[in-house]
Amino acid sequence: MQYKIVHIYPSDDFLNDDNTLISFKKFVDFLHEKLKEGDSLKSKFFRFVLRHFKRYPELLKPFSIYDLKNYSQVFTLLEGVIVPNLVNEKAYALSLGVPLNPVFFLQTTAFNDLVQNRLSDITSVDDNKERKELIRYRRRKVAYDLILERLYNFEPLVKEELVHTRTDTATNLTKYFTLNIDNRFVDVACTGPLPQININLVQQQLANAGTIEEVEKILPLKQFSFSGFSVVTASDTTAKYALHKIRSAIIKHTPGDYIETYTAIIDLLRQMCGKEGITFGLLPFLKLNGRLVSYYSNYKHSVIINICNQLAISEKAFLEWINSYFENPRTLIKKNCSIETRGADAVYKAFAQSGYNGYAIVPVFYNNEVAGVLEVSVKDTALLNEILFTQIDAALPVLGQLMHQSQTEFATSITSVITNNFTTIQPSVLWKFNQVSWEYLKNTDADSMKKMEEIRFDNLHPLYGAVDIRNSTIERNNALHKDMRYYFKMVKSFLKELQVQDAAKVHALTEEANNFLDLTESSFTGNEEALIDGFMENLNTCLKEVEASPGTHNTNLINTYYRDIDLKHGKAYKNRRVLENSMQCINFIISEHFTKMQEDLQKKYPVYFEKIRTDGIEYDIYIGQSISPEKPYQKTYLSALRYLQLENMAAVAKLVYASAQSLPVHLQTTQLIYVNASSITLTFRMDEKRFDVEGGYNVRYHIIKKRIDKVLIKQTGERLTQPGRLAIIYTQPRHEKEYLDYIKKLQDKNMLLQDIELLELEQLQGVQGLKAIRVGVNFEN
Repeated sequence: MQYKIVHIYPSDDFLNDDNTLISFKKFVDFLHEKLKEGDSLKSKFFRFVLRHFKRYPELLKPFSIYDLKNYSQVFTLLEGVIVPNLVNEKAYALSLGVPLNPVFFLQTTAFNDLVQNRLSDITSVDDNKERKELIRYRRRKVAYDLILERLYNFEPLVKEELVHTRTDTATNLTKYFTLNIDNRFVDVACTGPLPQININLVQQQLANAGTIEEVEKILPLKQFSFSGFSVVTASDTTAKYALHKIRSAIIKHTPGDYIETYTAIIDLLRQMCGKEGITFGLLPFLKLNGRLVSYYSNYKHSVIINICNQLAISEKAFLEWINSYFENPRTLIKKNCSIETRGADAVYKAFAQSGYNGYAIVPVFYNNEVAGVLEVSVKDTALLNEILFTQIDAALPVLGQLMHQSQTEFATSITSVITNNFTTIQPSVLWKFNQVSWEYLKNTDADSMKKMEEIRFDNLHPLYGAVDIRNSTIERNNALHKDMRYYFKMVKSFLKELQVQDAAKVHALTEEANNFLDLTESSFTGNEEALIDGFMENLNTCLKEVEASPGTHNTNLINTYYRDIDLKHGKAYKNRRVLENSMQCINFIISEHFTKMQEDLQKKYPVYFEKIRTDGIEYDIYIGQSISPEKPYQKTYLSALRYLQLENMAAVAKLVYASAQSLPVHLQTTQLIYVNASSITLTFRMDEKRFDVEGGYNVRYHIIKKRIDKVLIKQTGERLTQPGRLAIIYTQPRHEKEYLDYIKKLQDKNMLLQDIELLELEQLQGVQGLKAIRVGVNFEN
């Protein structure tokens, strides 16, 4: 150890208090106590030290630090007692200093080097008022903590860590050092009576720089003296604090601002390892449609991506490489990149071409699933050693959390684009929306004016089907007719009993009710609802005036009227309510069956299934290679789908027939299938957020769908769709043969009757040449 007086903040006059002095009395007392522990080799040494201190009794009293230069003989003795015998003072940072002040007089080489670096970091405390006040607060807090411990027997449960930073001049990296101050050789004395204090209150006031002045009023520091010396050790805690700061960066991370977070964490990884010449990269694994994707041209935090971009390696080649690694994630360490030039892999070759001699790829896991990789590249392969990987290993769990967060943000971004630009998406076509959303996100920075790619599926074979509740309009009119007859009879009776002063208004309403009642007996069409609503509105206005007058008679009548016209429970809506409930039940049965059918279809080959609810259910099924590029499409899939559609239509007819028998209204359904002659293109309309067809021939498919439900048979003028029968409309002779084969199979299963009809249909507006097969559904089996 060397004697040298070093003041960390030489310009701070407030640190040069006269009441802080140096003394070796507590040190000598300590040695005397050690002698009592028994006779040993150490005891002999302690006696030797005490003999030398006995020569200088003045050292046991407080004296100025600057007088130490006259006692150089004791420095070696102090070192022999305080410094551990086996440590290397070039690596062990220890110093003896003035109590409560950053002034040191005896230090190891390591501590001296640390202080010199620290001094070079300090520009001017005087120019930084906030920094100066912080130093003043910390010094006073240490002093009061020592006063509370020595004079009030109060020792805090948790001691604050004093962490100092410095820039390593060799590596230009920030390093963190924790100072441990041992004050066992410091004496604290009060120059007058010891003040009575509230320990808890003082502790609270000491915790804040703004309230420590309150403590100063109760315990003025000028009433206390500190003598002796402090033993200060400094330990390098860079790895610990860098890891702490990585955790803090992840917690403080703002979603979407990954650039700042990743840049900071990569810098902290360099600090943790403390070596220059190491390049770190972070590459989270972002999965889309079961495969990894990457921002590639817009991502700057991956060593591999940066190298690939510099050497013009295609994104496709990089993605093939990273997906291959993803299938078998493991730690890869290469210490001779030149060997990679012999292989065929362009990405591995890139390391050698980029000037790196060694690299490592370390998988990062989150909840036992690989979330990304940590990349390490070096020019000096000696840096790829066990010490480095031990340091890295401590950070991997935290990096796993970071990369999982990136994965979550990525998924949220994709979902957000889909939600904001598209409607609810079916799983069979979700991959396409994912792909378009990804391309949009990836290229936004590069070209903010770039339009979103059109979503379209070409060469699809459509299958249309409709199960319609027969005569639903007539059934609604009948229900309305019955309810109106009840309503106007009830209103006539109600108005007759109502006690009002303005009899003319009630008479007019009664006459109007009679007219409506007569209408229900003669030419009621169901189109009178608007007129009926107007009558009810006028009646309600009249009743509000009546309600304002006193009397329980009218109040009871009006309450009864309102109960009768209650939409959910009133008698005036009974028939319509029963009809709607019956129709909802039928639609539920149909919808549930088609939902199950869709699930079965998806298992065989991905299809797009669109269902529309009317007075029944209409649906479109689209199948083709463009919906599932990864799975080869075969013509047999279309044949199988057509057969399944026909089979399910027969099954639905049977289900509805069986259920209708127990419903209050016995409803019947018709079943219709349209076979389109050729494939079409399905396009997502961004303005309406729905799928639609475009182009003349494609639109014709939708026109035919809308018009065929009321098509008539050419020979008889009879409507094609009839309850209990399946109707299949087509234009091509090949489809007639195909569906007759399907019908034969279903007849063999006793699902269809042996009453096949081959029919020609009347011409529709813009549509001609339509033919149909009609066959009965077997309800007996």
